[in-house]
Amino acid sequence: ISVPSTHRAMEANHDYALWQTLGHWTVYVEWFVALVVAAAVASAWRGAWLLLDAQLWPQRPSASAALGLGWGVVLFGILGFAQPCLASAVGRARHKQIFWLVDAIYSYLGFWCCVLVWRGVWQLWDGALGLAPVSNEDLAPGFVRGAWLSHCVGVALLLAA
Repeated sequence: ISVPSTHRAMEANHDYALWQTLGHWTVYVEWFVALVVAAAVASAWRGAWLLLDAQLWPQRPSASAALGLGWGVVLFGILGFAQPCLASAVGRARHKQIFWLVDAIYSYLGFWCCVLVWRGVWQLWDGALGLAPVSNEDLAPGFVRGAWLSHCVGVALLLAA
């Protein structure tokens, strides 16, 4: 079985392009930015999850999980139906700042949708398996402050990136 010459050329060019770019400092900057973004997402996600643990019906974690899951599903539906309308409206906007602002708000709401659904499913499984806490009322005093800090720092880094 022979490999077509165009395929060999594409593989050779792909390998060459990859190794050629490794010496350029811009590649390392992009890798660094990607790592910062990944850490920012984890920080924002952690803070949001912990805030929900502390603020959304902390006396009943399983009910909190179910409520959050329901909100996440509803928010997902709202965002899904709103997206074409928002895209059309923003496409007619004259100022790029409006596009950036709408995109940032939409993305932030999408972020909450994901956290609510993940947390709801995760904690409902924990409850079904007998692993869920009885209550989240007895959290340390700095817990909520730390959750806010984690969330806000992550979101700020994402907005800056």
